[in-house]
Formats: sequence, C-alpha cells, structure tokens
Amino acid sequence: MTKTAKKLMAELKKLSEEEQEKYAALFLKELEADRRWERLLSQTTEKQWDKLTSEAIEEAERGELVPLEETLGIE
Repeated sequence: MTKTAKKLMAELKKLSEEEQEKYAALFLKELEADRRWERLLSQTTEKQWDKLTSEAIEEAERGELVPLEETLGIE
C-alpha cells in the first residue's frame, strides 16, 4: 500500500462508521466510473473518434458549443 493510501486509511479510521461508509461508497463509485471510462475509451475505434471530432467541429461552426466554465457553473 502506498504512503498516500495509508494516510487515507488512517484518516478514515478517525471517522464514525457512518462517515466511513459514506466516503468508502463515494470512493468506490468514483473508482467504478474511472474504470468504465477507461473501458469505453479503450474500445473506441479510429472511425468513432473521427465521427466525434467531425460532430464537434460542426457544432463549433454552428456556434452550438457551450464553454466548459458555463457547463460547470464556474467563472
């Protein structure tokens, strides 16, 4: 186990069981989401990437893209 993982575990042990469950569930959900994205991205073909790129360019040319800051609600 890495130093950072050990530190995380030590911090979790300081929390109540309820808080430990909450953070463990959040971590596992995030881990599964990362694995899902990795699977999806690794299975994407060049043809699919080309299609996505073309669609993005077309959307940009039509002025349909939304700035990331607006999407995330940050300035």
